[in-house]
Amino acid sequence: MPATDAARRTISSPARLSDSQSTEDVVDSDPSGDACHRHRMRRGVTYKLPFGSGIIIPGTYRIPTNILREIFTVLDQRDSPKKPGKVLFTTMRDAMKGFYEMFGEPFDDVHMRDAVQRGIEELELQVEKWRNSSSTYRHDDPMVFWDQEVVFTCFQVSLPCFERIFFTFDMSENSTWASRGVSYLIMAAVVVSIVTFVLGTLPGPSPDVPPPFSATLTYIDIACVIIFTFDYVVRLVTVSFARMELLDRSFLDDLLTARNHRALLSKRQRLFQFMASPMGMVDLLSVVPF
Repeated sequence: MPATDAARRTISSPARLSDSQSTEDVVDSDPSGDACHRHRMRRGVTYKLPFGSGIIIPGTYRIPTNILREIFTVLDQRDSPKKPGKVLFTTMRDAMKGFYEMFGEPFDDVHMRDAVQRGIEELELQVEKWRNSSSTYRHDDPMVFWDQEVVFTCFQVSLPCFERIFFTFDMSENSTWASRGVSYLIMAAVVVSIVTFVLGTLPGPSPDVPPPFSATLTYIDIACVIIFTFDYVVRLVTVSFARMELLDRSFLDDLLTARNHRALLSKRQRLFQFMASPMGMVDLLSVVPF
């Protein structure tokens, strides 16, 4: 039996800051210099794998910080070439709103909406504080530091159940125990299927008598086909809910930098793209003959 693919795996007025957060947590006393940015870079923020490393994929997906840093560095070079670490307030606000309008608003993502509202409010508070504490601050076109936690938390989305299931079976890169279990099961089924195919070619004691283990091989082969079929059907049913654009670096670049207009694929387009892909057709052909 052919082996299947085993390797795949705008905003309303800002809300109040939470009680556990304050502007002082992310702003240094030097509003005009780069000390705040350098300090924040030393502290850094270390994030787990994109889908985490727990038992199952969590209910939220956070854009990896290294990707956000690379994108914001491009905006940084455009907005503040002489003082790295800053972008225009309007640039950051538009990036936050654009991300919400693309991935949050159409799906009624309340958590993302609240995070973006809090993020914009905190940046506004930072701008106001710097205006009041520095006579040289640019009042007409304020700048904000982008490398801070309040910014990164705005770029996370809630994952519905079907989307989490698809990423577990197809795109989670073995980060969670559930995904690793699915990958190991599929790989084991591929190996067993190959072995049973080879053993099935062995001759029996005589031309008219099959090998003594032929019946067992048949049941094992059926079990492998069931596993392959289940894997394919689950991905086929859930793929239309999966926003693959969240994992598309070029899509995120265009969205956050407003370089090109992009749109999410419709459910029908996602399904067709999956079925028409080379690996999707290989998976289908691996189970249809049985």
